Amino acid sequence: MVTNAAITVNRIRTGPRLLGFLAAVLFFLGFPDGGRGADAEAPALAPLEGELTTKSATRAIDSSTTFPAVIVTAPRDMLSTIARRHGTTVERILHMNPGLSRNRLNTGQALLVAEPWDHLPSLPHLERELVRGLRGGKQVALTFDASWTEMPDLERLLEVLEKRRAQASFFLTGIFLERHPDGAEAIARKGHRVYNHTRSHPRCRRVSDERIRSELLAVEDLIARTSATMTTRPFWRPPFGDSDARVLTAAATAGFRSVRWTIDSLDWMEDPPATAASVFRRVCERPFEEAGDDPDPLDGAIILFHASGAATPGALEKIIPHLRERGYTLTGLPELLEP
Repeated sequence: MVTNAAITVNRIRTGPRLLGFLAAVLFFLGFPDGGRGADAEAPALAPLEGELTTKSATRAIDSSTTFPAVIVTAPRDMLSTIARRHGTTVERILHMNPGLSRNRLNTGQALLVAEPWDHLPSLPHLERELVRGLRGGKQVALTFDASWTEMPDLERLLEVLEKRRAQASFFLTGIFLERHPDGAEAIARKGHRVYNHTRSHPRCRRVSDERIRSELLAVEDLIARTSATMTTRPFWRPPFGDSDARVLTAAATAGFRSVRWTIDSLDWMEDPPATAASVFRRVCERPFEEAGDDPDPLDGAIILFHASGAATPGALEKIIPHLRERGYTLTGLPELLEP
């Protein structure tokens, strides 16, 4: 059974030596299991070893010690204000995020910062919408929205991903889950993660906070009928990308962070219809033509596809090997946010 790793992107990741030290500290402080709890179940994909869930260890760690933390930029953020907020410097942020522009900082960019121990753990900030993962690792996340997808289309897509040994993330609606109760399991069995795309695919800025929460929780309920261990948290994607601060906050109160996209493949286009060639160009060529001073527009990119796209499987047959030939790793969303 494959389960999602329910993480928030500002949790801390630590190296093996530090892990051993912290485990010993937690043991002597009364946390023999490292603070995870005796019944905690490690996810089948990318277990998040080294996740700190307590600040008790501060009694044994010097307050000047720094740890890597992942944050997501908010509107009007600047590198100088981020540096002051997290007790670090602009130069160190630039050093830790290869390819990051000193003069251009996009909202929704994941950044790696070094925070003093006494600043941690940071607030979850689930209301901050994610648009791009960390830079510097040449990682790319393939993401697929599924609403009116038919099972033969999904099966064809899964076959291509399996053939190419590519991991992906799927955002599912209640529409899809009600029509295909086994759809989430079919995706998970192939090693992919499932996330939330609302029950009925509404334009979220036109509905109430309570409706947004009920849409997300309805999908959680449908997933629970499929598997007692599967969840769509912590990520969701607003239908049509229709979000604002109110929408993001409403979803955050239900435990969800919005994941938008860096690149839209436009595989949903009908007039003119999308083709394998047009989707390939949108993903692999056009970003570099429009990059400006960005040395690598695909580094940390979240790419939007649709499971129902007729041209999508054929395009992926070319996109996946093309990206790998150029040194990119295809990964899930949690890994895209790990230091």
